[in-house]
Amino acid sequence: NKGYHRSMISPERVDRFITPSLELCPRCGSEHLIEKGNPRVYQQVDLPEVHAIVTEFRCKKYNCTSCGTFSFASLPAGTPNSAFGTRLMALIATLTGAFHLSKRDAKQLIKDLYGIDLSAGSMINVEERVATTLQETYEHIHQAVMQGIAAKHFDETSWRNSGRNVFVWIGSNARATY
Repeated sequence: NKGYHRSMISPERVDRFITPSLELCPRCGSEHLIEKGNPRVYQQVDLPEVHAIVTEFRCKKYNCTSCGTFSFASLPAGTPNSAFGTRLMALIATLTGAFHLSKRDAKQLIKDLYGIDLSAGSMINVEERVATTLQETYEHIHQAVMQGIAAKHFDETSWRNSGRNVFVWIGSNARATY
């Protein structure tokens, strides 16, 4: 068969091997079959079944017998104080930021793939939270572009947004883009 044939995936990367066999000859129905030669190999790549991982934190409540104050245990270190985990927040930011999906489309994709129902307001809150989290990295990249000794390139693009002229600027050098 002419055309493009993709390369086989190496056996170490194959997750499951299935070896179908024949019990009867498909032509005459005989049971007298002898296995001969190399098998015909097909590889099928598929996506795993996915579902959202829901973690419930039950932060214990305590009462200090000395001062009478009530307090709760803290969330584990690195756990965002949010209804959404770090991977979900990163996915939302990637879909709406890097892939330019509308909030409605990103929301629908997350619901279809993971069964997670999000509000548009939650999506905006996540985008703001991710932007705030990345602010230090963003500034580091800015400094790398502005103070770098490599050649610098700058460009601006304008467009109209809600009847106003707005601009986006880009600065880059051999090591970074801001």
